[in-house]
Amino acid sequence: MPLIDNECYLLDREEFNSVHDFIRKEDEPLTIGTLTLEKGQEIQVGIDSLFASHIGIFGNTGSGKSYTLAKIYYELFKKYKDQPNSS
Repeated sequence: MPLIDNECYLLDREEFNSVHDFIRKEDEPLTIGTLTLEKGQEIQVGIDSLFASHIGIFGNTGSGKSYTLAKIYYELFKKYKDQPNSS
């Protein structure tokens, strides 16, 4: 949190996008939502990075943990619903 007399800086669009970039260049993006105060700023995660390891969703009761997980799977299934099954 900023304190009185702290310096602050405004980010330009490129810096702002860089702060919210959670995807490696070779990974496929999955959009899971938008920022509350920046309606145009999508939040995307890399599919391979997300599911290649353990993930944890932490929060207090009622904070949206189950909703977050459901949203991730909903977007994933929506993205790949028309893909043929691989055997």
